[in-house]
Amino acid sequence: YYRNGGPADTRPPRIGRVEAAPLTVPLGTVTSNGLVRHAWIQDSLWDDGWTFETANLLIDTNKLGETSSSSVPMRHSGGQIFRGVVHPSPASTGLVGMHVDYRVEASDPNGNSSVSDPESFVICGSETYGSGSIALAAGGDLTLGGSLAASASGGPPGQPGLIAVGFARASLFGGTLLVDPNNLFLFPLTFDGSGAANFSVVLPSNGALAGLVLDLQAFALAPSQPHGIAAASNGLEVALCAP
Repeated sequence: YYRNGGPADTRPPRIGRVEAAPLTVPLGTVTSNGLVRHAWIQDSLWDDGWTFETANLLIDTNKLGETSSSSVPMRHSGGQIFRGVVHPSPASTGLVGMHVDYRVEASDPNGNSSVSDPESFVICGSETYGSGSIALAAGGDLTLGGSLAASASGGPPGQPGLIAVGFARASLFGGTLLVDPNNLFLFPLTFDGSGAANFSVVLPSNGALAGLVLDLQAFALAPSQPHGIAAASNGLEVALCAP
């Protein structure tokens, strides 16, 4: 056993490795057990495995301009490996499409500390927002190379409709239009005898699109109604997952 009796330690812990982040993390992972990350930290170690360092995950989030910061303790699991869980809280607009950064902060008993470079990911998956008389829900595989699919129910049986796909939310015409009309793509729908309609489009296998956020809304059309819309759905927000 050796105990230093000389000058106080002034060197911060060395964060040797931090487990990297994937490009995207599925919503189900975040809402269940969170994203587990590990870091290797060197400073001092007793032969019996005890460590003097403490570590925290510093987590920053941004969802549609709404930001938050939090700190989560990391647990020493032996061999100077620390374990922590990235489990961000939802913004007022949910979790899908949220940008998450995490860093590791390590400190020793003398107050010396160091912080790692950030790792970043986007939460992918689907969530609904807003309201409407038609119910719109996601389906299919939101992984690039899969398909973006949506199903609508509660529409007028046998009537024409369309689905709007955009890159942002909106609240126009008294909240009837929930998708930003700029750069909007429109696809035809037909409601069957039960008032249901389906939409599907193949997603390209382009990794550069990982984390891309799309907003969807379905409409039933009627030329005699204001703006030509007989009924509208809730909004559906999706973020594309990396393969």
